[in-house]
Amino acid sequence: MEHCDYQKLNGKRRALKIIIGFTVAVMVLVTILFFVSEQTFQFVVCSILMAVLISYLVIIAWIERKLKRTTVYGHILDEDHDGSITLERIGQISGYPVSKVKKDIKWSVDQGLLRGFDYENNRLIMDDLKEVICATCGALNLVREDGSGKCKNCGSYLKRG
Repeated sequence: MEHCDYQKLNGKRRALKIIIGFTVAVMVLVTILFFVSEQTFQFVVCSILMAVLISYLVIIAWIERKLKRTTVYGHILDEDHDGSITLERIGQISGYPVSKVKKDIKWSVDQGLLRGFDYENNRLIMDDLKEVICATCGALNLVREDGSGKCKNCGSYLKRG
């Protein structure tokens, strides 16, 4: 099970690129008007419009960075075989501080980009866990439905199925 809706994520990123292109085109037009305007009113209007467009681009860049980090978190969650991972571990793997990881994951879940896990005590626990009995020692373990893992008791490798 993929924990990241990559199709939705890529759609949002494509939409942002289109918006950025449109915004830059408008900024070029405003800049041309800015330099050819001789009246004070047009000059002021162009200045205000340019400030708004620049602010808009800053917000879009912020969202794009969040979407890139969501892609990273999605890959980390998809590659996790144990079925649970701490925010600290996600931070270590991704290189982002835990506080940013926590905020980003909440935002990504709210946006419908990340799914398939529960959050408790700074740990993400995957929804697709199944019980597997270790063939070596008989201990009961939880393993991701499409994954493998190690026995918590003896360290033997476990495979679902």
